[in-house]
Amino acid sequence: MSAGRKKEDPNIVYTCPDHGEEVYFTIKNNPTVGKDYIYCYFPKATDGVYEKMWVQITRGDRKKGIGLLENEPAHSDDLKLHDVVKFYTDEKDITHAEKLTN
Repeated sequence: MSAGRKKEDPNIVYTCPDHGEEVYFTIKNNPTVGKDYIYCYFPKATDGVYEKMWVQITRGDRKKGIGLLENEPAHSDDLKLHDVVKFYTDEKDITHAEKLTN
């Protein structure tokens, strides 16, 4: 296990900065994924990693809304499975999410 990685998981994909967006769009636009899920970029974790994880949409649509985090974060200490998050999709079609706080 490399420094900064919390756990080994065959479902986690790591990319270099030069190919991160390419891999992100390949995963996000997978036609077998239901329309009630969106693949999101989360804020940088303390170890410098930008995690990208699935969110189940509970309110809104794939452009903007609220949902439940459907992955167990490997790098973020602030997020956990099924946290409520808010998300939006920018002009480059990248969807950003963060934990919803009261």
